[in-house]
Amino acid sequence: MFSTPVLLNADVNSPGQLSSCFINSTRDTIEDICKLDAQFTKIFQKNGGAGTDLSVLRPAKSAVNASKGYAGGIISFMEKYDATADIMTRNNPSRKGKQMCPAYQ
Repeated sequence: MFSTPVLLNADVNSPGQLSSCFINSTRDTIEDICKLDAQFTKIFQKNGGAGTDLSVLRPAKSAVNASKGYAGGIISFMEKYDATADIMTRNNPSRKGKQMCPAYQ
């Protein structure tokens, strides 16, 4: 059996993609963290799933020199990306956004 995106998007008139899962990466900068969220938005919009290694992000409560504050940690960004998946697929009866973010800290 084919994956859901193939079944939903194989029609030549469909704007979707045929891949089920996309592997992304990020760096420990606010710009890259936000770019990753934008990538997730587009992936989930087209019924895809995403996987990302967030182990490059600094642990919670680590100092952030640029803002003189403290990092939120991996879990806070996993929650952010999960919210993006929910928002982008909330009204999609055929597939909910899925993501896998292993954290190796």
